[in-house]
Amino acid sequence: MRICSIHCSGYHGLHFITVIILYLAKVASSSNYCTKNSTCWPDDDVWLSFIDDMSVVKGDGLYAGKDKVFNVTSPDEDYKKCLEAGADAYDIAESSNGLCMQAHHCSFEFCDSSKDYNLPAYTVIVETEDDIQRTLQFANTYNIAVSVKTTGHSYSGSSTQRDSILIWMAYFEVHGDVFLRDENVTDIGFCENITMKLTNDIIKIGGGATWGVAYDIASKYGYDMVGGGGLTVSAVGGWLQGGGLSALSPSYGLGIDNVIRFDVILANSSIVTADECNNQDLFWALRGGGGGTYGIVTAAYYKLYEMKPVTTLNMFITLGGVETESCADSIPECPIIAYSGLCTTYYNLCPVSCVWGCSANQVDYESYIASVTSFVNFWVESSPFMDRRWGGYWTGSSLSLTFVGNSEDADSSYGKNVSEWLSLLPDKERNHIWMSMDEHPSYWDSRERGNSTDATGQEELNLSSRHVPRDWVIENKTNAKSVLTELALNLDGTLVTSYLLHGAIADVSSSSTSINPSMRSALWSVHTIAYSSTNDAYNQIIRNAVPNSISGSCYNHGSYKEPDWMNAFWGANGGKLFELAQKYDPEKRFNCWHCVGFVNPPDNELVTYSPSSSREETFSPTSLPSIFASEEPTSDEIFSSGPTNSPEYIPMISSLPSMFESGEMLTSSPSTSPELIPISTPSPSISDNDKTLTSTPSTSPEKLVMPTSSPIMFATEGPSITIARKDSSYPSTSPEMRPASSPAVLPLEGPTSGETSSLVNVVGVRGLVIVLLMYDFLY
Repeated sequence: MRICSIHCSGYHGLHFITVIILYLAKVASSSNYCTKNSTCWPDDDVWLSFIDDMSVVKGDGLYAGKDKVFNVTSPDEDYKKCLEAGADAYDIAESSNGLCMQAHHCSFEFCDSSKDYNLPAYTVIVETEDDIQRTLQFANTYNIAVSVKTTGHSYSGSSTQRDSILIWMAYFEVHGDVFLRDENVTDIGFCENITMKLTNDIIKIGGGATWGVAYDIASKYGYDMVGGGGLTVSAVGGWLQGGGLSALSPSYGLGIDNVIRFDVILANSSIVTADECNNQDLFWALRGGGGGTYGIVTAAYYKLYEMKPVTTLNMFITLGGVETESCADSIPECPIIAYSGLCTTYYNLCPVSCVWGCSANQVDYESYIASVTSFVNFWVESSPFMDRRWGGYWTGSSLSLTFVGNSEDADSSYGKNVSEWLSLLPDKERNHIWMSMDEHPSYWDSRERGNSTDATGQEELNLSSRHVPRDWVIENKTNAKSVLTELALNLDGTLVTSYLLHGAIADVSSSSTSINPSMRSALWSVHTIAYSSTNDAYNQIIRNAVPNSISGSCYNHGSYKEPDWMNAFWGANGGKLFELAQKYDPEKRFNCWHCVGFVNPPDNELVTYSPSSSREETFSPTSLPSIFASEEPTSDEIFSSGPTNSPEYIPMISSLPSMFESGEMLTSSPSTSPELIPISTPSPSISDNDKTLTSTPSTSPEKLVMPTSSPIMFATEGPSITIARKDSSYPSTSPEMRPASSPAVLPLEGPTSGETSSLVNVVGVRGLVIVLLMYDFLY
């Protein structure tokens, strides 16, 4: 086993071998978990005593007055409630006593739906620190593994574990106390070294808070926060402990750069503080080492930022054609789709569906492909040099960016660059593109103050992520353009909403926090989805371009299929994290897949860590500039960006070629209506080697796109999936947020014999499958 790079000393190599040997011995002796099928499992009387001791839920909401402890007696039946929640992230988070995963395939072992369920034996609703302590004490007594979950947004399966006791944090305290640096911040009890350097006001966020709740509380005091895109994501759980990417990260840093202190309950049930002065190594581990591993975070003390104007820039490249006046009469489904809640939500897809069903001409693939290729080239050339006030999401055919500042500054710093690029495109290519730039009073206002959040509930989601170094992009522009173009126009997968990084993210030393050091020097976090759940070749394209030796994977958006995942997720910091997991949880009470020190219960096999040969281990818990990273961006600082106001993970229209299997394009059959002219769509050619979509010459007229005045194209300001809205009846810990019913989805039934075979029917169904690959992000 290759333990250390050529830069490491022999002592470090021997020391790490010793740590692994000791840890393996410890696991063999003490982590041979008691499971449901073993004789050591507590009998019914013991469990009933524990259930009585934990009592009932005292707060409001769905489980008020019910037992805090839930026995998972029938995984199939119990998990059905999760599936019945549909795409509503709020309902999924609340259903079935905390069993549900937002990506359902991760309810199975290793997120593989062909395997058995990977569900806990019992779930425990915890409302107080005492609830957590008593649960841990019970688990320690009977040597039962413990897993931790708030709302289940792990897309690599790290918030569930078979035969464990699941500590469900969704009903835990929210807190929300604000401490002013010039008045009462000393009430927190920070050590003098922290207090003297504080330049921000502070908020205390409890373990039960989601980002929708945290944003809303902060806004009432006039603040914005560095937080997640999905409003149902836990504010101090996996999102924060896995790094914490945000729309505001290029301006203010990652989530882990904004936390000042953690309140933590360790596996032995003791309560500790982790900050720059206390348990520094634990503070380091919790800032990037992943959730559910070193302890249970019950509260985080977090920087606040005074609300400022925020400007959003949205740009989308879409397919299109020209609708006929007879469309509504000939194919009723088109106007039904166009004016339903479905189409106002998926406006970037629906016009294409309607156009394909109602167009007198071919869809112009040739100019669409040219538009995408031109955009990729523009993005590679311009993104490395953006003002750090820009942050946001992007794909191979879209921008959804956030700028901390007014629209005038936004336009002068980058908006004009996008406009100039558009102005130089031929008309045929420019007609595929929609763009808007809007100023908002604050970041929370740009998110419509939590009016909606993202759809989840995917049954399969082969997601992957990869950090792309800024220097690599600058020095390898041709290669970068080629890789992104292949990802954007590939039939085996799609380039989904990726992050723009750098700026304040890069201001922090790579050894100051425990995330993969590659994130600090990255320009992009590229996120891809392979359409196949069994073949990962598409996701491997970006791994091959920027391998672990110079890069890594974003843990919170990592693949459940990620090869060499310890190195990919944590790089040079993996070795120290392995040591700290053993230090703070020597009995390996906390256990989860894709977590440091994971033990597979059936055979008690430990997943060990072996650093890549080109890496050097780095660890400096006493060097903590990250919590005092640059507070305010300046107009002349240039570098990069990060996430935006738009809900995360939106497979844009470049994914539409995936609807065509083996290069076979969808066409319409002859119409029985004299008013409808059938569509003839050009077939793309596909390279046998990379299956990249290319266009055959089009015989269609020049104008084949949706007219820019189309009301459908401007039905919404962005591509938000809005399946949940504010209400007043979500659990007591978050009264402000509650889902509304999903937008109307009208059935798209196929034509009966003798009727027009409309492409709307086929594209409507198959296209929705692709669009529903939107997910929030997890973290």
